[in-house]
Amino acid sequence: NIMSVVVNVEERDVAAQQSRDAEGLKEKLRLEQETEPCVNKMRQPSHSSLVFLAKVSERAKRFDDMREYVRQIVYLTPDLTSEERNLLAVAYKNSLTMRRHSWQLILKKSRVERGSIEQAGLDHFKELVRREIENICFDIMDLIKNKLLVYSQEEKIDEATVFLLKV
Repeated sequence: NIMSVVVNVEERDVAAQQSRDAEGLKEKLRLEQETEPCVNKMRQPSHSSLVFLAKVSERAKRFDDMREYVRQIVYLTPDLTSEERNLLAVAYKNSLTMRRHSWQLILKKSRVERGSIEQAGLDHFKELVRREIENICFDIMDLIKNKLLVYSQEEKIDEATVFLLKV
């Protein structure tokens, strides 16, 4: 009698667990279906979404992300508004500023650690930062030369052209 009660309790617990697992699976599938449109939208965000994301990235001080959003804006529409041109300048300037600070810190540390075992690690890190700075500079120069100025000069020399030439 006691044994049958224990078996019944165990069977009930197993059934309850299976029911919870099934409900969890249903909930997971429901959430995936609900979020699927959001994921698709994020794969190909609209112009206004990219501007919004660039602004959020700026406030969060995630300038590399901001740089990528602005880059996508340029590829969507190379005719940038004044606000979008400012986002472009802020994104690239701050990405470079962070790396310049890193570069200065590494140089100071290299002077202190000259000849030590850590010097090889510092040299490697310095090369990494140098390449990042170089890539960011080439990226902005390519955008300006091959996308923005081409479009801007087709129209006329205006405020946008002057802004881009200054950058």
